Amino acid sequence: MLSEKQDIGNPAQLCEELSKLRLEYTEITVQEKVEKEQIMNTYMQQIMGNMGSPPLNSDDAIKLRG
Repeated sequence: MLSEKQDIGNPAQLCEELSKLRLEYTEITVQEKVEKEQIMNTYMQQIMGNMGSPPLNSDDAIKLRG
């Protein structure tokens, strides 16, 4: 990354820096998407697992309070 003291008057150098930043941004957004998909898959598996359990009835609710 260029420091404040370095001259960025060279258009080729500026374009190179912008390309690097664009690549870094793309990598971050791709990684974010992958992580979101993993989290949602884990969440959905947990929800489906919980739904597979038999539902609570009134006797179970009484047992849980006691």
